[in-house]
Amino acid sequence: MLDITAPFSYEQRDRFTFTESEKNIVKWLENLFKNGSGINVIYGNRGVGKTTLKNYAKHEILADNQVIVIDVPQYIEDTEFYLYILESLIIQIDVKIEKIIKVYTYPSYLGMQLNFDEKIELDQFELCSKLESIKLQMPLSIEGISEKLKKELDIYNFKLNNLKKEIDSLFKTKLWKNRKNDYDNEKIQEKLEKYFEKVLELKKWYEYERYLYSLLELQLVFDATVTSDKKIEQHLSNEREKKLNHDSEIQLGIKSKVVNTSFSSRQSETTLLKSGVNYIGSSTITHNLTFQSKKKKLTNILKDLQEKLNLRINICIDELDKCSTAEINNLINRNKEFFLESGLTTFLIMNLGNGVIFKEKYSDYITSFILCKNLSIYEFLVKSANQEKAIYSDFFNLLNGYCSIQGNNRNLIIKDMTERNYESSESIVFLYLWQSDFFQKLPKDYQEIFSNFFNIMIEHLKLLGELDKTDFKALVSEFKQRYSIASVKLDLLFNKLGTNLYSSNLKRNFYFSDLWRTSYLKLSEKLIFTSYEGVYFDSALENYFNDLVVKSQLLRVKNSKLILNRISNFEIEEKFKSFLELYDITRNDFMNILKEFSGMTNNYTLRKNAREMIRYSNQKTYNGIDDAMTTIDRWRNEIIGVVIFYPTDREKSTLVNGIIYRYNNFGEIICIPYAGYIGLHSHKPYRIKEYKQFLSTKNVKFIEIEDLNQDIFQSAYKKSKQSEEEIIKNICIEYNYLNHWLELIPVDY
Repeated sequence: MLDITAPFSYEQRDRFTFTESEKNIVKWLENLFKNGSGINVIYGNRGVGKTTLKNYAKHEILADNQVIVIDVPQYIEDTEFYLYILESLIIQIDVKIEKIIKVYTYPSYLGMQLNFDEKIELDQFELCSKLESIKLQMPLSIEGISEKLKKELDIYNFKLNNLKKEIDSLFKTKLWKNRKNDYDNEKIQEKLEKYFEKVLELKKWYEYERYLYSLLELQLVFDATVTSDKKIEQHLSNEREKKLNHDSEIQLGIKSKVVNTSFSSRQSETTLLKSGVNYIGSSTITHNLTFQSKKKKLTNILKDLQEKLNLRINICIDELDKCSTAEINNLINRNKEFFLESGLTTFLIMNLGNGVIFKEKYSDYITSFILCKNLSIYEFLVKSANQEKAIYSDFFNLLNGYCSIQGNNRNLIIKDMTERNYESSESIVFLYLWQSDFFQKLPKDYQEIFSNFFNIMIEHLKLLGELDKTDFKALVSEFKQRYSIASVKLDLLFNKLGTNLYSSNLKRNFYFSDLWRTSYLKLSEKLIFTSYEGVYFDSALENYFNDLVVKSQLLRVKNSKLILNRISNFEIEEKFKSFLELYDITRNDFMNILKEFSGMTNNYTLRKNAREMIRYSNQKTYNGIDDAMTTIDRWRNEIIGVVIFYPTDREKSTLVNGIIYRYNNFGEIICIPYAGYIGLHSHKPYRIKEYKQFLSTKNVKFIEIEDLNQDIFQSAYKKSKQSEEEIIKNICIEYNYLNHWLELIPVDY
């Protein structure tokens, strides 16, 4: 069963979509993974998607073989912490070596040709000079590397020596100016080009193996028990005697307990390592190896890896919600040399309260703070559709659903939106508090805190009906304790909020002010210039919701108590309907404006951003016109177009089939298929007509394919006992219809 509550994973990419603000955070994280430094804090409410966004950014940059991201699931004791980093680094370095070997084994030769002159008649000096430049790239030492790499180095040393002989022979035995020598000269240059690229990869392979060897050595001694000099000397003597008796050197692989990578080393050295003695170089034994010195060794290796191999290493420590801000600060202070001197980019992932307090009290060593916010109501509209929740056709249903899950990503996925059952009057009070001048002037992270508090305050008012000043202060105190946010600044802000609430002086701001600026619907353009009794629609809309709270006294003060009144949902909805009629629009019209502003409209630039990857969706095939229309509404902001085609079934009756082309956040084009059958409701002609009208209304481009080669389908039916649905899907892939039909969808929007 699919765990839909888990953070993002690549296998689940078809069900994820990201808002513009989330994509901006991903871009920020990608840049930090590649070019960042120091310690960075990622913070936000639990369930907002911090780990999901980090994982998405990580997936995007790991295609770059110069980046490593080590995920520490939670902070552990120092010894285990460093050992975990060491083991993870060994695994990832080993993976990168495999990639280097793959490039080495199957080189392109294309990139390196630019480093060589065009094939012309080069004299002996020029050819030898190029050969020497290649030889300089060859590693001089073969200590601490695998047998496989040693073998490849021997091969290319041999080839380079032979090539030197070929060059000498060309100029020694033949008259150089003879035109017949051009061919030999060209062949030598071709070999130089090939060898140059090969040797560069060998050099990279060698460098990575040497560092991996150092990491493996360090891993073996990380918890080393120190032995005395006499024991070490006796051990060395015994090992030499054994080797003499066997009259040969015994090669033994040093194996990591987490990765099976073998490197040859003398048995005596390896046994010493495994016995807990730190071996350095060829003859020095270090005594009393402290934990601090081990940390220093790891720090130096990490620094070298990044400086000499141009490798970017990132560490992400998650689940810091379980630690206090003082504990996190202590973690940094205990290990600041490691975090700051190793060249690492470190990410600390924590909850909103910890992030805010950490920003105020302990920001000395922090490079940047990255806030992951709850969804806005507009983002919620898109996300709820993408998660197959109800696609709201009414503003109050939208507002109530948003308040019920507090705009939280995790709540959207796992909670029933009717669980808390917010009434329209309560949701409008939320809207009033959000659009207040007090709220709008807060920093973004403080807005997240006070939005959480508004939710708790309204829940309290909903239950008890009223809240006096003493109870308000007690509620604030309980809230601060729950979120661990002891701060003088926050105390002053809560005092200011209380003063404004109990003096009915919570001035309003304009919540919908941006709604009309980027809208291209003819309806919204019309409304900008439409007035009733001298008031334009946008101002009237703001006044309408403010008046609901103030004049209808949804939230009022009586006898120094804050009181929440209720108006029935029916009364509120009827008043809103009457208000809209004054401007000659319907509630559905208003929702269409919201949907367009939210981004739920076809993105006409999707196709030019798509990569070559095109595939069927991992989701089930949809089962008719109704499912197709629901799918298009669900992914409205990612739909490229629709193809309708008419293959025959085994009885040669015509079927109605379709493919919805969707663009996902990974640059892939996803094909969501429908393979029909006779008797299905959607085969009725009026349903096809209805479907086409729906596509036109939604401004979704579509084409009909009528020149299918029906013999292809009949032939496939005879060869296979698969269902017609599967056969039709396979034919679309085999005959490249998926790509071909995509090109036929109109692009002249």
